[in-house]
Amino acid sequence: MEIPADGYVLEASELTTDESAMTGETDPIKKTILKNCSHKRDELIAEGSKNTAGRHDVPSCIIMSGTKILTGEGKLLVTVVGNIIHLHI
Repeated sequence: MEIPADGYVLEASELTTDESAMTGETDPIKKTILKNCSHKRDELIAEGSKNTAGRHDVPSCIIMSGTKILTGEGKLLVTVVGNIIHLHI
């Protein structure tokens, strides 16, 4: 199943995605809920590790348009639908 919008995962059960069309990463990406991501981020800040944390130290709770669901199920809070247009004024 291909996701047609960007958003945050609010509920998830064994949810993994294929983001290779966007990132080139061929490994499945495990998704977790927004609450877990926020909690882990807050822990890293409290530990003083905010600037030294690796990119995978905070779990992924964002699904982007074009992502394919490989396993599991969940609920997504859609934040963007359609093409983003940049205006130069």
